[in-house]
Amino acid sequence: MNTVKSIRKNNRNQIRELMSAHGSLTKPELSQKTGLSVVTINSLISEMVKTGEILENGHVPSDGGRPSMQYTYNFDFRHLAIVYGFQKNSRNYFHFVAVNLKGQRISMREAEIDDVEVDSFSGILDEIFASDKKIAMLVFGLPGESNGEEILLNDYERIVGSTFIPYYRERYQVPVVLENDINAMIYGYCYFEHSTEPTVGIYFPRIHGPGAGAVLNGEIYRGMRNFAGEIGFAFPEIKWDSLDYSSKDSVLPIVGRILTVYCCVLAPAAFILYGDFFEEADIAWLDSYIRTETKGKFQAEIRISGQLEEEYERGLIAIGLDCLSRQA
Repeated sequence: MNTVKSIRKNNRNQIRELMSAHGSLTKPELSQKTGLSVVTINSLISEMVKTGEILENGHVPSDGGRPSMQYTYNFDFRHLAIVYGFQKNSRNYFHFVAVNLKGQRISMREAEIDDVEVDSFSGILDEIFASDKKIAMLVFGLPGESNGEEILLNDYERIVGSTFIPYYRERYQVPVVLENDINAMIYGYCYFEHSTEPTVGIYFPRIHGPGAGAVLNGEIYRGMRNFAGEIGFAFPEIKWDSLDYSSKDSVLPIVGRILTVYCCVLAPAAFILYGDFFEEADIAWLDSYIRTETKGKFQAEIRISGQLEEEYERGLIAIGLDCLSRQA
C-alpha cells in the first residue's frame, strides 16, 4: 500500500533521476517531465535545496514569463566508498575507491593483503572516512555468497560468518553492502549499457572455480540463499585449480558445457565471459558448440571482456548508487 511517505519518496527519486541525467533543470521542466504538479515540485525542490542535494544555478529565460530559476544536481552531495579485490602476479590486492554520485573517482588507493581477516580493511578505510565526511555507504566486492548479514561462502574463509558486515557498519555508521565479483561485473555491464535483455556473466579466475551472475529484468538473480551462480559445484570432476587453461582442447569444451546449461535453463540473450585465457577466436568455437548441443534450437550473443577490473568497479558503483537512491 502506498503511503504519503512512500509516494513522496518515489516523487523525490523521480526528481533525483531526472536531475542526475540532465544535470540542470527548471521547476517547469521538472513538472513537465515528471507529470507532478508545480506545488509538489516546489515543495520537494525546497527540501532538496535545503539539504544541499540540489543547488540553485541562476535564472534562465522562460517563454513569455518571468525568468525561471535553474537547479543543478550536486553530485558531491554524498560519496561512496568501494573496496574490491583483484589478482596481480598471483597475489591478493585490493582497490579502495571513493566516488561521487556520478560515479567519478575522488580518490583511489591500492594495497596488498595476503591473509584477509575481518578487520583487514579497517586501517585504510579509517583514513578514507576521516578525510571524507560525505561517505554515506560502503560497498565491498568480494568473491562468494552472502545472505543478509551472513557470509555463507567466500574465497577468504576467515570472513565467513555473521561478523564482517556488522563490524564495518558499526565502525563507520553507514550502510554496508557486500556483492560478489561476477554479480557486480554483469550488473555493471547491463546498467551502463542500458541492457534490459537477460544476460549471464561467467568469470574464470584460474585459482578458484568459476562463478556466474545473471541479470534478469534489470535485477541480479540470486536464488535461494543467494546460491545462484556457484557453478563450480556442478562439475565436481573438474579440478579448477590445476586445469590447463592454455589448452583450448581442455578448456573450451568445459566452457561450452557451462554455456549450454545456461542456454537450456535461462535462455539468455547474451553471455559475457571473463578470463585472461580467452581469445576472440574462441567465440566462433563456442557458438558452434552451443548450436550443436541444442540441435540448432538456440543461439546467444557471446562477448569476451578484457576489462574485468573496470567492469567490476563500475558494477559496484552502480550497485551502490542504486542502493543509495532506494534508501534516500
